[in-house]
Formats: sequence, structure tokens, C-alpha cells
Amino acid sequence: MNANYNHLTSNKLIVLYLIQKKGDMTRIDLFDYILFKGYMDYFTLQQYVNELAEAKLICEQKDENRTVYTLYPQGMEILELFKSRIPHSIRMEINEYVQTSRLNSSSMLRIEAEVHQMDDGERRQVQCRVKDYDRTILDFQVNVSSEEEANIIRNNWLKKGMSLYRNLLQDLKSQ
Repeated sequence: MNANYNHLTSNKLIVLYLIQKKGDMTRIDLFDYILFKGYMDYFTLQQYVNELAEAKLICEQKDENRTVYTLYPQGMEILELFKSRIPHSIRMEINEYVQTSRLNSSSMLRIEAEVHQMDDGERRQVQCRVKDYDRTILDFQVNVSSEEEANIIRNNWLKKGMSLYRNLLQDLKSQ
């Protein structure tokens, strides 16, 4: 009985660890990776994901095309306390997967910027976006007093937006 309990705990921790390392993780990516690695079968994984969501350890966000999982703060706390129960080899496999997928996923992100004239006819608004396929994941506007300033901001966002976005996420996720 104790061995089964440890296995159950370890499997749930694997799910938490993978989501924590990946950040936002789609259901397809989560299931594909865990099933491909053979850490658990589909029905067990489905049960654990449901239990983690019910316990408010993971957040399940659904839109029209997909489901995305993130960790709630309580899930982070549990993981920090018990991640040593995940076999070291599995943690290393997950770390390698996340590193590789980050290198490949940056091509899915797209930086956009547009300049709009404001109603007063003189001021400009620069709209800056980061998109993941057609889904906007960051959108903000900057109001400036001249077209020259607007073009500088637009051009700098197009050049530096990806690194600014990554740094922003890293800063927001750090403790």
C-alpha cells in the first residue's frame, strides 16, 4: 500500500513539475509528453490532472481551441516541498524537454507593432503585441506626442520585443 501511495504522489508531482517548468502548458503538450515517456497511462493521467485541478493546485483555462494549465501558488508550494520525491532522472528529462521546446517554441511567437493617429490629429498611439499563432498573449499601448517618437518605439519593439517579453515573463515569475 505504501509503495502505491508513493507512486501516486510521485506521478502527481511529475505533472506539477512539468507544468511549473514549462510555464503555461497546453493539455495536448502535457499529455503527449507524459504518455510518450510512459510515466503513466492516459486514464491515470486524466484522473491526476482532474484531482490536481479540484484541489486548486493547477489552474485549467479553456478557450475555443485548447486547454492550458498553469500552477496556482499552492501548487508551487507543494512542489517546492516535495519535488525531491520525483526521481532525479525524470527531473533531468523534463528539464531537457523544456529547454528544447523553448528553443523551438520561440518561432511560434510573433512580435507586432502598429502606429495609430489619435483623435486630436497630432498625438500617436503605438500598439505593441506578442502573439502565439493568432492568440494575443501581450498587448499594450503607448501614447506619444509625435510621429517620430511613435516610429522609434514601433521599430524598437519590433527589434527588441521578444527579449523584452522574455525578460518581463522571467521577472514576473521570479520570487
